[in-house]
Amino acid sequence: MLREVVGRILKRYREEIGLTQREVAIRCQKTEMAISLLENGKRDPSFSFLFSYLRAVGKPFTKFASDLEGEEFKEEIKPVIEKDMPKETKKKVLKYAVGIRYLMPGVISFPEYAKEKIKREISQMKEEKSLSDCLAFAEEYFQGLEKTRENRRNVDKLKEIQNKYKEKGLKLPLMIKVMQITGDAFRREVKRLAGQKPPQETRQKEMVERYARGEEIKDRVIKRAKEYLFQKKGMSYVWFNAYLRAVKEFFGRWRRAKGKLSEERIKEWEEKKIREGCDREILGEIMKIVSEELGKERSERIPN
Repeated sequence: MLREVVGRILKRYREEIGLTQREVAIRCQKTEMAISLLENGKRDPSFSFLFSYLRAVGKPFTKFASDLEGEEFKEEIKPVIEKDMPKETKKKVLKYAVGIRYLMPGVISFPEYAKEKIKREISQMKEEKSLSDCLAFAEEYFQGLEKTRENRRNVDKLKEIQNKYKEKGLKLPLMIKVMQITGDAFRREVKRLAGQKPPQETRQKEMVERYARGEEIKDRVIKRAKEYLFQKKGMSYVWFNAYLRAVKEFFGRWRRAKGKLSEERIKEWEEKKIREGCDREILGEIMKIVSEELGKERSERIPN
């Protein structure tokens, strides 16, 4: 297994700079057959052969060691990501797994202490009627900051989120306060994450498997929700997407609460969505789909 991974990495290096196996063989003073066997995982290279190959393709050993560790980890979690799940879901699971292993961006979420601080500030400003919009804005803005951290080209997304809530009528002083609290929380979470050590390997695998299971359930939920919404004739494209966002939002809340979302919190969320223009009957069906799929997941995990 290891030599197959080594061969795959070396072959990738060679192809990146456009060399043939014959050209690498000449630089290494080896036969073309030896290079072919190495790249196809048919032989174990000696250290001198490995260093000769790396010099031939212009790659330092430190780069090779880093890539080898990453490839080995991908092999470890292959059974998880090779399940019968959509391609995009596999990508998300792999990104999450690598994030846990190497503490990369994409594994932090909007913290509860920031929500509580926003609630207190809004209460002091006597703007309780805007609380739900402020919390929704904070969550979206936090996600936007995370996307910007992954890729600076996503910075325009932050402006889009601000403009969206301006159009919804959220007052500028409230937006500024929410952005300040959210930005502070984001920087604090990034700093906390940077100071963490990756969990032990057994724990990593458990976390990846749990995340993959959650994404599979979300796929089923969204599929069922789409089938239901397609039956609603006359529904506009805008509202179709709005209800899909509601599905993901409710699913996320239920998962974070570990299936213990109180009736009060459910009612609060439902009323908020109705104020935004959603239909009560459709929301009811959406919540039913989410609870049924999560209920199945819990029953499957409980042995008879």
